[in-house]
Amino acid sequence: MQKPKNCEKCVLYGRGEGFVPDLLNESAEVLVITLFPSTYESTTGVSQSGMTVQEYAKEYQKYAGSTEFSHANVIRCRQNKGEKLPTG
Repeated sequence: MQKPKNCEKCVLYGRGEGFVPDLLNESAEVLVITLFPSTYESTTGVSQSGMTVQEYAKEYQKYAGSTEFSHANVIRCRQNKGEKLPTG
């Protein structure tokens, strides 16, 4: 997904790809916040997706007592869908 225009001056902007919006569920009582999207999430543009997240969801359900979740990342993007920042 293309990053918002107001992100252009950020060091993580790169080619402007890899933005992952929050996945908000109106009926959810729990918001799961993670640090930043995985490379898979950055490629698909879908927050909290992929096999690892499915495993985490099983754990969330144990503690939250719910299967309804919203998902958010503190940082909503990765440099060019996951490529490392240049060094030097």
